[in-house]
Amino acid sequence: MHLLTPSYDPANPASVCSAHFLVIHPVINHKSQTQLSIWQTIFHDYYTLYNVSYFGLESLADSDKFPTKVMGMMTDHTPDQYSLRDGFVDW
Repeated sequence: MHLLTPSYDPANPASVCSAHFLVIHPVINHKSQTQLSIWQTIFHDYYTLYNVSYFGLESLADSDKFPTKVMGMMTDHTPDQYSLRDGFVDW
C-alpha cells in the first residue's frame, strides 16, 4: 500500500510517498467466505483509522474502493478459492 507520509526531515517538510506492506493474519479456516469476511473487516478498520488521521481529514478514503486496487490474487486454484475471487468482484 502506498501512502503519503510526513518526511520527518525539517529541511524538507513535504510529504513523501512510502510503501507499507500488509501483514498476514491467521484465519479460523481456509474457506473463501471466511477469508473475504476477514479482508473486509481488516480493510474497513484500516480505512477508518486512515480517515481519522491527518491525511484522512485532508482527503477521505472509501474502503469499498479497495478491491479495485488489488492487482492480483494468489490462490491454490481450488474451486473454493475461485469463490474468493468472485467475492472480491462482488465487493
